[in-house]
Amino acid sequence: MFVQEKHLARFELAKKYGRMVRADAELSALYSVLLKPWKKKKKNIGIYQLAIKDFMNPPEISKIEVVVNPDGTGMIVRIKANDIIKLAGVSVSIILPGGMIAEKGEATWNIRAEYNYNYIFEDLSLWKQGTILVVSAWDLPGNVAQKEFPFNC
Repeated sequence: MFVQEKHLARFELAKKYGRMVRADAELSALYSVLLKPWKKKKKNIGIYQLAIKDFMNPPEISKIEVVVNPDGTGMIVRIKANDIIKLAGVSVSIILPGGMIAEKGEATWNIRAEYNYNYIFEDLSLWKQGTILVVSAWDLPGNVAQKEFPFNC
């Protein structure tokens, strides 16, 4: 029963988020634009229902790959991340052995590739045994997905 109660509590938060989206002119306008493709699948869906759906479905990071930048200036972290509605952002943290964050920044969106986000770091000394990349993706309601990518020599 605990799992069901937890789910119901989350659904109540989703309904609260849906009401907030409807009441906020800017968010409502954004969801209205995002709603158009969903109307083709389900004609009776509205902004409120779409906001609930968005809240209940967190983003997903499905692939991470690190490759040498073709121009030889560092490494490219290539990320495939998605959300059922829209990602609000993707970031990469480079964590050194011992836990210190050496670098952190937002990945850029790349529409033309299988990996839809890129992050470039130029300091190759960061990429050593024990370094961990932490990729975070978040959506409009604030759901966050994280995935670690350890470097192994």
